[in-house]
Amino acid sequence: MALIGKIREKTGLAIGVIAFGLILFLVGGDILSPNSTLLGGQDNNVGEIAGNKISIQEFQQKVEEFRFSFVQQNGYNPSETQLSDIRNRAWEFLIVKYAFQKQYDKLGIEVTEEELVDMIQGKNVNPEIRQAFSNPETGEFDKEQLLMYLQQLGSLPANQRAQWISFEQSLLPSRLRLKYDNLAIRSTFVNKEEAKRKHQEENTVADFDYLYVPYFAIPDSLIQISDSDLRDFLKRNESMYEQEAGRSISYVNFRIVPSSQDSAVFLERMEDLKKEFGRAADDSSFAFVNTEGGSALQTVAKSRLPNDLKNTEDLQEGEVYGPFQSGSNYTIYKVSAVLGNAADSVEARHILFSTQGLGPDEKESEREKAEGVLNQLRAGGDFAVLAAEYGSDGTAQQGGDLGYFTRGRMVPAFEKAVFVRTNTGLLPELVETNFGFHIIDVTDIKFAEQYKIASIRRELFAGDEAIDDVYRKADNFASSASKFDDFVELAKQMGVNVERADGLRKNQSRIRGLNGSRNAIQWAFRDAKIGHVSDVFDIDQGYMVAVLTSKNDEGTASVDQVREDLRRRVTKEKKAQIIVDKLNSIDGTLEDKMAAYGDANQGNIPSQKMGASSISGVGYASKSLGKLFALESGETSEPAAEEGGVLIVRLNNITEAPEVADYSSSANVLISARRSQISQNLSDAIKKHADIVDKRYRFF
Repeated sequence: MALIGKIREKTGLAIGVIAFGLILFLVGGDILSPNSTLLGGQDNNVGEIAGNKISIQEFQQKVEEFRFSFVQQNGYNPSETQLSDIRNRAWEFLIVKYAFQKQYDKLGIEVTEEELVDMIQGKNVNPEIRQAFSNPETGEFDKEQLLMYLQQLGSLPANQRAQWISFEQSLLPSRLRLKYDNLAIRSTFVNKEEAKRKHQEENTVADFDYLYVPYFAIPDSLIQISDSDLRDFLKRNESMYEQEAGRSISYVNFRIVPSSQDSAVFLERMEDLKKEFGRAADDSSFAFVNTEGGSALQTVAKSRLPNDLKNTEDLQEGEVYGPFQSGSNYTIYKVSAVLGNAADSVEARHILFSTQGLGPDEKESEREKAEGVLNQLRAGGDFAVLAAEYGSDGTAQQGGDLGYFTRGRMVPAFEKAVFVRTNTGLLPELVETNFGFHIIDVTDIKFAEQYKIASIRRELFAGDEAIDDVYRKADNFASSASKFDDFVELAKQMGVNVERADGLRKNQSRIRGLNGSRNAIQWAFRDAKIGHVSDVFDIDQGYMVAVLTSKNDEGTASVDQVREDLRRRVTKEKKAQIIVDKLNSIDGTLEDKMAAYGDANQGNIPSQKMGASSISGVGYASKSLGKLFALESGETSEPAAEEGGVLIVRLNNITEAPEVADYSSSANVLISARRSQISQNLSDAIKKHADIVDKRYRFF
């Protein structure tokens, strides 16, 4: 907290201690829920990370901080799926805190006070802060607004102060991780021998002949497989069958659908709303207040009208159309204005002078540079040449060309500047956006008839009576089916389909196609026994009843759990042995074996790269390729079992890679590949050795 205090001193701000009651408020939500074990005296740890037990209180406090931040940024509460993502973010945060921090401490990596201040209000302001304090009309970062907020923070409600403190603290892990990754990235190198080897792999080629017998040449009916064979293969290949804990269920879904009475009442209300919409003086405000989704007001060309209106002849200003149905949604539209011909799409090019991360003086310097280039263009300078010289984005080498774009594709300030144009040409002034200063040349304008369309969308929901009827049906099903056979038979009698959900994971947020089904997954892992029929689960748009059909624990799978995969692999292994034995029994050249075998394929590859892992017409064949480049010219390999069949190769000749004085291009390829994998590899390694035990499914 001393670090946070020093930051506030630099902004002329002092923040008081957050009340203990606020912490209880933040943490309380899910802890005191019916599913919590906190009050039951049981183990209330959600897991363990690097030897640190993670209590439900600690985890839920971090969840609430992320949830509060979500609401602040989006203006609405997260859905169940979004809340599941938030919980995963909180868990990852704690992994960083306990597992990664040990690595930072060993290496002496830290974030200084000056760095944190710089991330909040200096030259390198955090992107999230930039977004939060951007002018909604221009899209530009407003630093004055940020400083004003910081100065007023002490007088804001306690929950807002807590949210800001949490956000400040969340900047530290991301910066520490960036430093850690960069340290590893900058330490990555390739020596001359490695670069030389890469050069050889890419430029050494072999000319060879091959004989290939695919496994499908032997019918499956000739292969006899016993359980002993399967157990033996599993024992030899246990690492291939390591698995997470999983569950499989069968379930029936009782969907809630509106009754005919619900539909009649809803359509009557839509007709009343349509009349009010027609009388409304402010179409945008009326639509905004009454719509349940979609854009309340938009300006569109005739060709991009909503599909419901495209076939309507002669749209009249002030007229209301609809309601139009799409699934359970109904929409009414009002033509707020007929604008006539206006710019619909614009072709332009630009030169961007980036100001991201620059201070006031540096920013002013960029403005002066941009003004100088604009003066050159006014005097007849070549736009494409100057764009290539001064442009700082990906369009620079294409002469700044942006192609055609419609409204809504560019940031507001840029869009406003070009769409008010009625003629092409160089804009007389610079346009400033949050990206920097733009010199813009409008090269073409396409005009079209434009409309302002206000819309109101409402969803038809089932009434209480319809919901109660569906619940009674689901409850009757659950109470009448005591085992799996009853479950299937009763579903048949009631005319509902039995669906399957296999391979469920303990922290999975929902069953595919069933929003709000997390409670069923919890039941499957926490309470259910195989063959046990559940109570009724409340899900989005309905109810479900499930029966647990199988379960597997973390570790090596059993034969029964992976029987089909084992059969496939053992079948391939036995076929390979049959083919190898037959090929080895045939004496003579590769051509002799081909003639005697009958079902083999033969071919020639004139330029096979040493570094490749597959062969054209054969597929993945790493074993044979490894042998190929170790053969002498004219020498033939032993048969090798590859992914799709058995392969024999005969080397004709090898063309060695030419010697070069500089292997830097090969070294750069290797370095780039290694650096791109470092962050993920570090993360995987640290997590692997952190002995992470995740028991969140017991609570959420």
